Amino acid sequence: MKKLLGIVVLGLLFSGNAYAEILNIFCLIDTSELKKSKLDKAEYKRFAGKVIKFKINFDENLVYDVSEDSQMSVITGINQGFLNFIKTGDGIKYTNEQEMRGDKGKTIKYSYNNSISMRENSRTGRLSSRINQSGMSLKRYNFSIPCRWYDYTDGEKIIASRGLTAITKPKKVMKGGKGSTESGVVVPKKETKDNKNDIVNLENYAANNTDSLLYLYKAKLFKNNASNYVFLKNRNYLKFERGQQLTFEDIKELNEKHFFGLPLHNSSDRDRLKKLKKEYLSKKKAIKEVG
Repeated sequence: MKKLLGIVVLGLLFSGNAYAEILNIFCLIDTSELKKSKLDKAEYKRFAGKVIKFKINFDENLVYDVSEDSQMSVITGINQGFLNFIKTGDGIKYTNEQEMRGDKGKTIKYSYNNSISMRENSRTGRLSSRINQSGMSLKRYNFSIPCRWYDYTDGEKIIASRGLTAITKPKKVMKGGKGSTESGVVVPKKETKDNKNDIVNLENYAANNTDSLLYLYKAKLFKNNASNYVFLKNRNYLKFERGQQLTFEDIKELNEKHFFGLPLHNSSDRDRLKKLKKEYLSKKKAIKEVG
């Protein structure tokens, strides 16, 4: 009966007048997403690790950009506070145009065709921002940014600002040694066919806080390979469905309790997760003692 009631409620949420609530959505910009969109590297610092915050009023069909950093409007396209949107099957979509002054005083025009998709529980989603730029040059950008219903921690923002390699510490080596530079700092290894799917760079990764440590152990569950996956048991768990195939992207935002509580199908995966939890708790304790 409870399950049937839940289905009815979720059905109403995405139809008719059930949109009376105001929904807050937080979207974290990761360096890896900026790379995929082919944004100029000089612009990474402007956006990487920043959070876009939307307030969506389903009763009035208005979407607000209430981000702390006003520069986020370059991606959202909402430069006047709010825009009207159209409801879609899995969320909302909106369009807009805005003009900005470039470095040399030239006018740059941006045309937006954006959408925010949401899962049925409205707790996770994705911002798709398709931008056509004209003026100084003709360019197109396609941003795909993961979102959720609550804000991100400082640790998560740091990880996102540095890409999938997360928090790293340069390793000192003898000058002239393998991998050395004039300053004596190891140069991060280049991407090869063998490591292109690495979630983190294990050689340089340094977990300095519990957020970065948890991120590392999430990567370890998938043997540090973004193409690997695990399966849930034959029951629902949080936002996931029974028997669902999970990748690192699916679980990377889970908190400690929910991550180590994943009911995995394969016994080998369950044993590995149990072992990882034991290691994690030990290292977490050490970090807290040092801090």
